[in-house]
Amino acid sequence: MSLNNLLLSASNNSTTMNFPTLPIKLNHENYYFWRKTMLPALEDFDLDSLIHQDTIPPTHITPEPTTEKSSPTPVPNPAHATWKKKDKLVLLWLHSHISENVLAYIIACTTSRSTWIALEELFDAQSSARADYLKTSLQDLQKGSLTMIDYIAQKRKLADYLAECGYIV
Repeated sequence: MSLNNLLLSASNNSTTMNFPTLPIKLNHENYYFWRKTMLPALEDFDLDSLIHQDTIPPTHITPEPTTEKSSPTPVPNPAHATWKKKDKLVLLWLHSHISENVLAYIIACTTSRSTWIALEELFDAQSSARADYLKTSLQDLQKGSLTMIDYIAQKRKLADYLAECGYIV
């Protein structure tokens, strides 16, 4: 079921909701890989605007047009209701792709945008420190008693972890 169909069924108060699942859950070691998986998925379903900084949600109330003698009457904005449903869907979808130990850091976030920002702030600092550690590990790794295949596999693994942090070896 596509996210658009999911949104439609959610707006019709359907009780059966099948979230698209991705093959990865965010943990403390795979932020960049997770991010590179989530962004295209959100873009594909045209929901990426909910996590971007320049998106402003529609106002909750709009003034009703006035006549000469009456003052504007506040009316619920249907665009806000649609935005809220989409945002809650993306928030639930993000939560479903985050491990429990990371979920604890963002559980107070109430929108998909605030969740995305909290994750960026949490992992940007961690990724820099992790990259430094991995660079040192890669440089210091010695063959010792490892077979050549195991030694190369260890080097490749460290290089792959560095690539996840945004550093290409």
